[in-house]
Amino acid sequence: MAVKHLPTTKQELDSLGWKELDVIIVSGDAYIDHPMSGTALIGRLLESRGYSVGVIDQPDWNNTKDFMRLGKPRLCFCVTGGHMDSSLANYTPLKKKREVDKAYAGDRGRPGRAVVVYCNMLRQAYKDTPLVIGGVEASLRRLGHYDLFDNDVRKSIIMDSRADLLVYGMGERQILEACDRLSKGKNLDGIRGTVVRQKEAPRDAIILPSFDEIKKDKNKFVASFNIQTQNSDPFTAKTLAEKYDNNFAVQYPPAYPLSTEELDFVYELPYSRSQHPKYNYPVKMLEPVLFSVVTHRGCFGGCNFCAINFHQGRYIQSRSRKSVVAEISRMTKHPGFKGIVYDIGGPTANMYGMNCRSYNKGEEEVRVPSIIDGKDVLFRHIHGFDCHNTCLPGPCKNLNYDHNELISLMREVRKIPGVKKAFVRSGVRYDTALLQPEYLEELAAHHISGQLKVAPEDSNRRVLELMNKPDIKVYEKFVLEYERINKKLGKKQYLVPYFIIAHPGSGEKEAMQLREFIKKNKIPTKQMQLFTPMPMTVSTCMYHTGIEPRTGKKVHVPYTYSEKKRQKQIVMD
Repeated sequence: MAVKHLPTTKQELDSLGWKELDVIIVSGDAYIDHPMSGTALIGRLLESRGYSVGVIDQPDWNNTKDFMRLGKPRLCFCVTGGHMDSSLANYTPLKKKREVDKAYAGDRGRPGRAVVVYCNMLRQAYKDTPLVIGGVEASLRRLGHYDLFDNDVRKSIIMDSRADLLVYGMGERQILEACDRLSKGKNLDGIRGTVVRQKEAPRDAIILPSFDEIKKDKNKFVASFNIQTQNSDPFTAKTLAEKYDNNFAVQYPPAYPLSTEELDFVYELPYSRSQHPKYNYPVKMLEPVLFSVVTHRGCFGGCNFCAINFHQGRYIQSRSRKSVVAEISRMTKHPGFKGIVYDIGGPTANMYGMNCRSYNKGEEEVRVPSIIDGKDVLFRHIHGFDCHNTCLPGPCKNLNYDHNELISLMREVRKIPGVKKAFVRSGVRYDTALLQPEYLEELAAHHISGQLKVAPEDSNRRVLELMNKPDIKVYEKFVLEYERINKKLGKKQYLVPYFIIAHPGSGEKEAMQLREFIKKNKIPTKQMQLFTPMPMTVSTCMYHTGIEPRTGKKVHVPYTYSEKKRQKQIVMD
């Protein structure tokens, strides 16, 4: 029996015989029923626990009519801007309007600051219905933050949106607990992985510099940022409180990661792997992920320009091999499947099954209600990180970078009937891959479609330090090893290196150095991007303040459009 999509119209609701929905998800994306869509994943999870769920996709934000098409939910509206920050979806780093938003069917757009706009419309339509915001836009703007497009420090998005609860991170535990509390008439305070507005800060909270202070004083901004980074680990973090005029934005510690069993459950829910049939055009966001599979979440790489640490966390949550193989086996039955698995991976493809060997001294037992049925309790022995340093580059002596689990998974995938090729396109952390040539050989022999994505990002030692990336000599060593392996295999395969232009620390001298490196190594200049300061990254803190937050040293920032364009011209000419 074909899997039905979650209802998106009154007609679909009537066909199901439903008078009312428990939860309505409002999303800036077109609705695709695929596990890589946050809307589908949260919707299917709530559905598995007995909640009725609908989707208001791509609403017309010029009036309240579209926001009322499914009626008033019994519990709450869940609001997300979509799979990426709406400002970034709409504008380039030079603030030019983008032509296409690939999440959309056809040419329809989403508003800038989509979460705030959607919440304001919902407040007009249903004044007292609880609003829960989440997704990347809400997650990374959860406290006071620098905004490139305003070129100013903005308030926590929970203040501007007037939402009742902000969910940060991946959200499964939080949304289930929130819906359970709303069903029982309880308040939403104290849920891990959330932010709320409160008149008073909790007694055990660390008081951050106030919003007024971080807006006026860049040193205060740095101080607040450092406290936030030191409290981003789910096993050691404290509650944080940021003062506004009449209340506080209170951030509770991150939600605990999902266990392997829970992660398997989430990705094995009944997705149709298709766009909603009402669309007259193909939803472009679906094309690259349709036959892709997520193997894990999180990234311990700690690249300073990347926000994954603050959204998914650095603790790697891996699915079981059995679950990944089962998903791909089901995929082979899809009418559009032609034998090619587009991608096997996660935020970084080769971190599957890896984590810190020694998190702390001693053990701690943590009891966590399971997201699977809400009744079971997970008894998890957690050690908690004993440092605030990044695992890479290095690697840290405590990091388990053994690729054997991943190699075994790749070999099992190749044996699945109906699979001709299973590619790795997520991007590989080359410094860890270099430490285990067996993995690199396995990858080159069976899982590359002629090209492998890697990200040296720059060639200058100081700029790479500011990016928290390995020395360029490590990349050069990797290139030689990659060429050696391909020669041994008798294959002609290429590297696709990515570079960031105009990152903090880069001036014309550094841009010239990168240009010479690119020319010397005959690297195509297609994969070059201007640095985009997005909230809650170390690099954005440097961009806004001109200060390296961990050392307090001053950093040159290519701030003006003319300097950014000049560096781009130098590198790409």
